[in-house]
Amino acid sequence: MSKQEISSEIDIFYNDLNQLQNDLYQEKNHPFLTKHVNKFLTKRVLIPFCGKSPEIAWFASKGFEVVGIENREENCENFFNLQNLECLKSEVKNFQLFASKDGKIKIYNGDIFNFTNEYEETFDCIWDRMTFWTFTEEKKTRYVEHLKKIMSPNIRYLLHTFDSELPSLKGPPFGCKLNDLQNIFGDDYAILLIESSKPVKVEFLKKSVIVQENFYLVKKFMKNRCNFYAF
Repeated sequence: MSKQEISSEIDIFYNDLNQLQNDLYQEKNHPFLTKHVNKFLTKRVLIPFCGKSPEIAWFASKGFEVVGIENREENCENFFNLQNLECLKSEVKNFQLFASKDGKIKIYNGDIFNFTNEYEETFDCIWDRMTFWTFTEEKKTRYVEHLKKIMSPNIRYLLHTFDSELPSLKGPPFGCKLNDLQNIFGDDYAILLIESSKPVKVEFLKKSVIVQENFYLVKKFMKNRCNFYAF
């Protein structure tokens, strides 16, 4: 397959992924997030693979300091254009940094696996939407192990995933069940299912897919305690 054909396949994937999100809900911000954002106790949030999500601006409007990581430069530029925000660009080692003038929004353009505490202090809050849909289980594990390095012990990780009712669906998108999450995060983390949607039928990459959205809160067990931080 030529580079042009690969690029075309990637564009189709992202277009269908965006359409899948639109099929599943119509609100600008995910309804699960707006309902449960009070689970965050601090006003600084990391959004991995943030794209051009309007939730970046929504968090900022609620007084959050928002740090996004996005591998596609055009998405970073499009976010600021769509929000009519002045963007300050700079080079920070392995990343290109897109920042709002007031400093409330920062989007690092580059490979998330190069992102360390060298760029930002550890995070107490993470909002993760759609990422697990696109990763195989092996890559999910690698991804979570990397995030653990930039998560504080007080982490409150709001995670949006889905289950597929089609056992033959090999992905993408990839489903993820509670047992899968526990295996991925490990025994040091407690995972609570907060809310689930009703199963719906959508089209994705020419597949008819029945999916159910799930919304989890992930927290770290306290050291030397038999219990974990209260949910």
